[in-house]
Amino acid sequence: MLDSAAVGQWMISHPVIVAPLIGWVGGEPLAGLIIGILCQMFWSHKMPVGAYNPPESPVLAITCIINYILASKMGPMGLYHPMMIIILLFGIAGGILGGDLTIYIRNFNNRFSLLADKWVMEGAYHKIQWIPLMAMGITGAFYTLLFFLLGVIFLALYPLFDYLPMGGIYLRYYPWILLAISVAVLLEINQFKKRWKMLIAGLAFGCLAGFLHGYFIP
Repeated sequence: MLDSAAVGQWMISHPVIVAPLIGWVGGEPLAGLIIGILCQMFWSHKMPVGAYNPPESPVLAITCIINYILASKMGPMGLYHPMMIIILLFGIAGGILGGDLTIYIRNFNNRFSLLADKWVMEGAYHKIQWIPLMAMGITGAFYTLLFFLLGVIFLALYPLFDYLPMGGIYLRYYPWILLAISVAVLLEINQFKKRWKMLIAGLAFGCLAGFLHGYFIP
């Protein structure tokens, strides 16, 4: 997350890179790669230029792969498992919260400009060099807290998700159709209210296709 805005900008924060890295650390490199490719299509073309601050696609990808790893430790899990729907929805929520958190962090770090003025007036120029490090440390702490809270909430709700009737064969194709439709709809998150009918139609089509598959091919 620091790489996306604060330091470096070597594109490590892009979902297609960061998700496989976290997946590799967590023992799920293939899942990280697929999740990263899917999440790369979310909001990656929306740049935080001027006052506009889009949802954070890195937060989306990181939340998804972290929760996937957590789910794989809790029970049977796979990329075709219906739990992927819940994981993606958590990731979308994380990306939206991440965009709001970015604004808060920037406003919070603006306080350091006052501190810099004070140190200049005091002639303590050597202290000013610590301001970027302090800002990056606060940024890292806030994002780490966000990922931690999202993981804790996911684990707390996991038993509820586990009891949902998501394991039927009629849902075999449902997660991937949901992902495909969600990508198309959520690319334009600001126009989501105008496109909710597309999402509902996609979900209905996914349920119907999965049901027919399970009915004709047991």
